[in-house]
Amino acid sequence: MIDQGQAAIRRRIAEIEAQFRTAMLNRAAVVEWRCTEDFPARFIVQQARAADIIVVGASRADALADPFVQANSSDLLMQTGRPLLVVPDAGDWLDLRSVLVAWKDTPECRRAVADALPILREAKNVIVVEIVEDEANRAAALSAVEDLIAWLLRHGVVASQRVPREYGNAAEQLDSIASEVGAGLIVAGAYGHSRFREWVFGGVTKRLLAPSRRCSLLSR
Repeated sequence: MIDQGQAAIRRRIAEIEAQFRTAMLNRAAVVEWRCTEDFPARFIVQQARAADIIVVGASRADALADPFVQANSSDLLMQTGRPLLVVPDAGDWLDLRSVLVAWKDTPECRRAVADALPILREAKNVIVVEIVEDEANRAAALSAVEDLIAWLLRHGVVASQRVPREYGNAAEQLDSIASEVGAGLIVAGAYGHSRFREWVFGGVTKRLLAPSRRCSLLSR
């Protein structure tokens, strides 16, 4: 029974490799396939040293229930040291006609914007958005956003800014603005608060790890 199980695993791996190579046909100058019989998250964390970016599907509720089936995106984000491009189930291309940068003056957001520079240079329209928690933070937010836009310009990216008057509800506001501007990608820093607090209260990170309509690029 063990031999039969291992043979089934090897057949399934061969099928997935064939699907991968078909999907990558004429889309990259060099394609390399790596695989093993291991927990997906642990293997990806090890192999991330050879990658610039990790592309994953949206988080699923059952991801934690069977770690042999799918790597948990949160674990990859916390452990790989690489940006994560999260693609919704219906996504089949990276729409860079409009890109939204969800800004907060934190190390995570600064790293996310730096990681996203090659993508931002290809975007037609880049909007930097910061959601403030109260009126007292508005002046600081405007100053930080202006600094970021100036920094992006020095790196070949022309961006506009938005600091909405409405306070709080960052996840809902970002989703609304992204829909308004037709954003195909949201760039954000992950887990600006503690991971436990994000897990309990939801937060922007949790929403962006399970996108339904657009891609997310997250860095930690």
